[in-house]
Amino acid sequence: MKDKKISPEQSSSQTEPPDPTQKMPAQDIIRIPGPLLDQKLAGIKHFIGEILQQLTDQTQRLTEKCNKKKLEYLQTRWRTWNKLKLVGIPETVKEKDPESLLLEWLPQELQLDMKTASFQIADISQDQSPPSFN
Repeated sequence: MKDKKISPEQSSSQTEPPDPTQKMPAQDIIRIPGPLLDQKLAGIKHFIGEILQQLTDQTQRLTEKCNKKKLEYLQTRWRTWNKLKLVGIPETVKEKDPESLLLEWLPQELQLDMKTASFQIADISQDQSPPSFN
């Protein structure tokens, strides 16, 4: 067997690992950082999931609080109207339309001449807008 003489350049190139980017196709170069990118993206996806969950929880709490305020407002308004009572009206009068009660029954009881009298009935609860619950 013949001994091949190895030049110093050849011996150094054989001991050093080849540069991976010199002869690798582009697809192989992209695959190298793939797992690292997947790991980083998984962390970001998890973080975004946590943020979305927190946002959903906050939205639900806010909605419940607004609904509670609306319910309290409506209950208070109902109790206020439920307590409204005209003294002297017999309990047997069960008019469903308070306007007709005040325009027909009340003038008759007070012996008012409705041809000359003029008054308006306004529901102040409808004039007032409900409070903002936002």
